Amino acid sequence: MVLQPRNQKPDSALSELAPLMNIGLELAATVGFFGLIGWFIDKYAHTEPFWFVALLIFGVIGGMIKFVMVVMNYSKKQKTLHDAKRSAKKASDAHNP
Repeated sequence: MVLQPRNQKPDSALSELAPLMNIGLELAATVGFFGLIGWFIDKYAHTEPFWFVALLIFGVIGGMIKFVMVVMNYSKKQKTLHDAKRSAKKASDAHNP
């Protein structure tokens, strides 16, 4: 059971986490896609395993860059929301002594 803040709807929490839910699939798909392209190039150019390994490494690096960017953007968004809630609480505390 996931505990939700009282003022937050379950749909809202899921929509906030949606960018993070598919990041593992994106990473696997990127690595698989580039690996498959490398395998086809090697198969038809008879250069085994050069292009497979090179594009597989390229897919891992590209997928990790995408992973880090998504996590950093999510973290920045969460920090901004946290700061806004804290400043709103300070403002309400100042008006209600």
